[in-house]
Amino acid sequence: MIYICTFFLVVVCIGVYHYTRDILSPALIQPLIWSFMMGGAAVLENTFFEMPTSTVLVYTIGSLFFLGGFWLSSGLTPRKGICITVVQSEQTVKFRNVLFIIVLIILPFFVRAGYTLASTGPVDDFAINLRYSLTEASEAEEGYGLLGYGVTLSLFLVVLEASYYNNKQKWRLFVTTLMAVTYCVLSTGRTFMLILLLCFIVPLILNGKINAGKGVVTLVGIFFALFFVYSLTLAKDGGGGSDAFIQVVSIYLYGAVFAFAKLSQSLTDYDGGMNLFRTFFAIARKFDSGVMVKSIIEEYVFMPFPTNVYTVFGKAFRDFGYFGNGVYMLAIGYLQGHIYTRARSGSTYYQIAFVFSLYPLLMQFFQDQYLGLLSTWVQVMLLILLFRRYSRLGAMTHWVE
Repeated sequence: MIYICTFFLVVVCIGVYHYTRDILSPALIQPLIWSFMMGGAAVLENTFFEMPTSTVLVYTIGSLFFLGGFWLSSGLTPRKGICITVVQSEQTVKFRNVLFIIVLIILPFFVRAGYTLASTGPVDDFAINLRYSLTEASEAEEGYGLLGYGVTLSLFLVVLEASYYNNKQKWRLFVTTLMAVTYCVLSTGRTFMLILLLCFIVPLILNGKINAGKGVVTLVGIFFALFFVYSLTLAKDGGGGSDAFIQVVSIYLYGAVFAFAKLSQSLTDYDGGMNLFRTFFAIARKFDSGVMVKSIIEEYVFMPFPTNVYTVFGKAFRDFGYFGNGVYMLAIGYLQGHIYTRARSGSTYYQIAFVFSLYPLLMQFFQDQYLGLLSTWVQVMLLILLFRRYSRLGAMTHWVE
């Protein structure tokens, strides 16, 4: 069954590309990711276990629901077209300058806080101590505190500088990216480094600064280079050789795919929204200490290797089962389609949103980052609204068929 479904999704990808001719279309990226994951899972069944047919169907039908939501968003587009707003570079200079100064001012305090956090860890290693301190602080919502908003601000600034890049002011994108790298490295998570890659490359593709094909190849190349270096480091630290390296790669690429298979076969009681909407429960707990909030760190499952990520399907399945998976994929497909359609039509604000929306799309094979990073996406939306407020005067608004 897994080979049939993999072949089916490959055919879907070919059909979608023939129709859209756009390698950045979520309608192409989503089934392409899952065809790759299921093909690899078929090869690795001897390393893990045989993938249950029910799980294979969840991944395949989930992709179809995603595509259904994506095309639904296009079908509901008004017949008279889409009203888009295009913001020229000269209308953004003041906003970009102010944001640049804010990010620059926060940076030394952020670095100092990072060194302070690293000094409280259990071992004599800066990176491990910092990661440990931030992980321990996540439940108590401590860590960098308000300084942590500097990460999102720096990423948003990179998107703006890449969107309005010109050869006369190369230094702006270079310095902005350097600051963002510092923020992301000190945040220790791989999440923000991957988002930074998207923030740097995708706007250049959207605005024709670099060829789409070359840009995507560069993006994928950097991603896998970082991934393999990270895997090699973990394997070396574990004292293993090539076998340990292959094991680490297998776990990180395919661990979540098999972890969800185990979850779907063993779970009988559903949580009714406590996982998908954890952020809202956490907010409610501020006002009522009796409100239960799920731990941000999910339990580990052994396959036989330990992992605690369950793909984009994990949280929805924990809350509402297979029905929840279908509705959730339909909803995020609609969201991705709504953003993509307007971004490709030339809307400046939707192009910014599209850049950030690619991250949870690309991470579907790993874990749910749509609601898992909800606080980050809220910050991005607020920044887009603020940017719109200070740039819409003099911007061009017109209808696109």
